[in-house]
Amino acid sequence: MKNETRVYSFVPHARPQANPEDKNELGQNIARIRQQRGLSRPQLAEKLGMTLGGVSAWEYGRTRPDLGSLKRLCEALGVSSDELLGVEGGFCLSPKERELLTSFRSLPQNEQGYVEGLIRIMLGQGENAQAQAEEAASAPARTRRPRRQIRSFPLSPLSMCAGEGIYLSDGGQGETIRLVACEELKNCDEVVRISGDSMEPRFHDGDLALVQHTQSLSEGEVGVFVIDGEGMIKTYGRDGLHPLNPAYPVIHPSEYSEVRCFGRVLGRVEEDMLP
Repeated sequence: MKNETRVYSFVPHARPQANPEDKNELGQNIARIRQQRGLSRPQLAEKLGMTLGGVSAWEYGRTRPDLGSLKRLCEALGVSSDELLGVEGGFCLSPKERELLTSFRSLPQNEQGYVEGLIRIMLGQGENAQAQAEEAASAPARTRRPRRQIRSFPLSPLSMCAGEGIYLSDGGQGETIRLVACEELKNCDEVVRISGDSMEPRFHDGDLALVQHTQSLSEGEVGVFVIDGEGMIKTYGRDGLHPLNPAYPVIHPSEYSEVRCFGRVLGRVEEDMLP
């Protein structure tokens, strides 16, 4: 019988949070629009050909983009400079409009056509709008994708390291990730991005780990740990924290180390979990 071993105390909100007062309006707009577009900071940085730190500095108000960067930023986010700068009268979606747009994008293609047809009917646009809407609605069942339930999870802005560890010093406003509901997500509380290769071949650099918040782990289970401010994913053992990659040593926290367990790793985000 498997014995449950209670280990380190779990502090769910111990990660540093950015002070909202330190963000200027432009930084808030960049973060808001980026999240509306479903982009993470690393993805936006890649689209712009710049570092993650540069994007973070904009969003936290530590720096501002120059004119050349501002143009590329607008193109990457698909917005006008008026909307990005918060100029009154610029085109900007209301919270309700953003919610409707998100819902529309989650619909199968044929159902999107039906909604478009209904909108045109209500606006009195196009003689064939009603026929097109009815045709889309009556499409054979085999051509329709089943509507899938979508769940949103907090996506940690910190890269929990699967190597030597990464200091938890870059706190900030948490992002979210939308995943297709499935059995693997039943007990998931948060998604954490992994960096490093010490947990290969099970987990790879860049994988998104499914994490269940818990205060205890059994020996042999994979967990997320914070040791003296360093975050890492390792296998819990009575004698220390074990990597799966034999190239890395077992970590033996000293009696003076501050050790906390963040949660249990249930698995990773697979391609079929993405909507």
